[in-house]
Amino acid sequence: MLDTPRRLLSAAAACVVALMALLVVVYESERGAVADERALEGFGELQRPRLVELADAVANAADPAPFALITVVLVLFAVVRSGVVRGLGAGTILVGANVTTQVLKPILANPRGTFGEYGVAAEAFPSGHATAAMSIALVAVVVAPRRLRPLVAVGAAGFALAVGFSITALDWHFPSDVAGGYLVAAAWCFGVLGAVRTYEHRRAAPEAREERPAWRLAAAALLVALVVASWLALERLPRVTGYAEGHTTFAVVAAATAALVVVLVGAALTVPARR
Repeated sequence: MLDTPRRLLSAAAACVVALMALLVVVYESERGAVADERALEGFGELQRPRLVELADAVANAADPAPFALITVVLVLFAVVRSGVVRGLGAGTILVGANVTTQVLKPILANPRGTFGEYGVAAEAFPSGHATAAMSIALVAVVVAPRRLRPLVAVGAAGFALAVGFSITALDWHFPSDVAGGYLVAAAWCFGVLGAVRTYEHRRAAPEAREERPAWRLAAAALLVALVVASWLALERLPRVTGYAEGHTTFAVVAAATAALVVVLVGAALTVPARR
């Protein structure tokens, strides 16, 4: 449970380490690069006219204009519910994560594999859309009222995953770019929250510690919702299993991406709510 500044900062550090490890795997390892490319091919082969149209609409939800609007709403909501410090923290996460991604893009620019065939730019790691989606998801969970957190977490995780899958299916990004964006957002989220809680502890008398077993229920609700969604998808799309069998790398990478989203959003659920 991320209920202390030390644990929050440790989680942020873990995200940074994971980001660096991901870079080594896809930039320095031939097997990692090949797996990344094969997974991209698997996503690309799913393209159908209607799916492309839907994916484009989902991806555009993380464009600068919608992101800016959502940022303003979340920050104002945080200020009204939890005070100026928490509101500034929410804004710092959203802005800081996405500025960091834009700074890293040219620094880490690298034409991987046959990226030109897919339309993936060299300056693609980490993904800006994935960073925006995950930063929105994590902040939404953190600022949400305690009773609504399970519902918000399910929607937030679904949003982040949908954007990630969409930009990969559209050949905008490699799967590693998406994972990188998620990790940048999470590092900023947990790092800023750790700093905010440290400030609050030093500024005022420690708040009475409340038992918050609700986070366990929220995490369970998130997992159950994702399982149910997966089951419904398999019921409606019986070809999915056959496709996965013929595209093992795609299936593994897609599952790993979904697992990363669950882990990061689940971690945000364990951050104690203000009230």
